[in-house]
Amino acid sequence: MVGLTVSPDSSFLDASAGAPASGATAAAAAPKQLHVCTPLVPAPDAVAKALGVSKVLYKLDNLQPSGSFKIRGIGRMLTNALAAATTRSSTVGPRPTPEAVSSSGGNAGLATAHVAQSLGIPCRVFTPSSTPASTVARLRSFGATVVVSGAIWDEANAEALAYCEAQRLAGFPTVMVHPFDHPDLWAGHASLSTEIFDQAQTLLGPNERVDAIVCAVGGGGMLTGILEGLRDMPHQPAVVAVETNGAASFSAAIKAGQPTNIPSITSIAKSLGMSKVADAVMAARAAYGAGKVVDITVNDREAVKAVISFLDQERYLVEPACGAALAAVYEPGLIAERLRELGGEVELTRDASVVVVVVCGGSNVTFDAITKWKNEFDL
Repeated sequence: MVGLTVSPDSSFLDASAGAPASGATAAAAAPKQLHVCTPLVPAPDAVAKALGVSKVLYKLDNLQPSGSFKIRGIGRMLTNALAAATTRSSTVGPRPTPEAVSSSGGNAGLATAHVAQSLGIPCRVFTPSSTPASTVARLRSFGATVVVSGAIWDEANAEALAYCEAQRLAGFPTVMVHPFDHPDLWAGHASLSTEIFDQAQTLLGPNERVDAIVCAVGGGGMLTGILEGLRDMPHQPAVVAVETNGAASFSAAIKAGQPTNIPSITSIAKSLGMSKVADAVMAARAAYGAGKVVDITVNDREAVKAVISFLDQERYLVEPACGAALAAVYEPGLIAERLRELGGEVELTRDASVVVVVVCGGSNVTFDAITKWKNEFDL
């Protein structure tokens, strides 16, 4: 039997398993949705006033069961994989249950482990030696087998791919879960857009509308999903993608006109640390309209300051990667100024514009880390 390995450019269902399960078979194989619809709540009035808009709303995806938005796409990917494997078994005979494999010691790995546990399938996570012990412990608490391999993500990822290939040759199926580069991931993350617009209806005044959605960007999976989810909306807001100076692969791609490798990752926002964005995010930007997709970079100090401010305001602790998106909102006038610089198609107004910030979450943060960063940046 061929392995059920999913790669960024080879759909699991198309390449390995045929059509997706339908009817009672699919329903019995796995639940259709593993993420939750997270709250959309107003930020303090002072935040909106400083930004020069009518309202700022926080989409609290830090409250997802795995701690971040990643469960949206990974839940969809593994649910589809298991449903397809069930269909295949029913037509060609029993086969081993596919094993979920991740090479992320961060939020993608945690989401993979949580989803696999929920679906009742095995999970193996390869992590570099730099992964915090607390994260390894949490991965194991979700039932994952954790393999520490290599000093950096590339080495752990190579080991994970080699493992999947060895399992394929031995006749055991695996599903290699990429952190950000797969159509099922983008389709899952698109639920952010639909939820935001559905929930906003009860929070908007008669003349208000969502004119901007702000999110962090690393490899581009969440951004691609948000753009895909907004494409058929009657009103298409600006989408503001924020990253830190030391991990600015999206900004580099825009300047180069295509995804390009940045020389190094120097930011403390490790969840944004991808040397190159996915091809799909540039295609999604072009399809949505480049003038409505704004790139902003902030520095590590601004990201950490935003994490602290958000903790003080809302009593939630998030990673600096998430803090990058919050920093763009907490800096008075920054988003509106950037929209004007780019000649964008959306103008923010104090009377009518509502800005939504995706609080993407993140589990690799502790109070000790916050204290260290406060001292480092003299905050």
